[in-house]
Amino acid sequence: MFNKARIEWVNSYSYGGFYLTQTSVRELGELGDLTRESVLKWMDGHTCHFGEILPVEDIHVVCGDTDIPWATDKARKIWNEVAIDEIADIDEIEKEYASHFF
Repeated sequence: MFNKARIEWVNSYSYGGFYLTQTSVRELGELGDLTRESVLKWMDGHTCHFGEILPVEDIHVVCGDTDIPWATDKARKIWNEVAIDEIADIDEIEKEYASHFF
């Protein structure tokens, strides 16, 4: 079964999602409690994945029993109205890629 650990992000010019591998989840756990601040710190340290999108304006994180909601209505609306439809096909490809790590 596929693990739905994921970061969704919105910045001033783009949006997207990133499925977390077991390694990513472990690294986040090493930072302590899973919070918006710890996820942003982790993203800052992983410019190979996030260098072109930083800084992000807002994130939504789902990892295990933790769900960190969008901090702003603006980002939530962007995600719900635009991003969620446009990345549906990419999600299938990303799920297949990430499934190799679980």
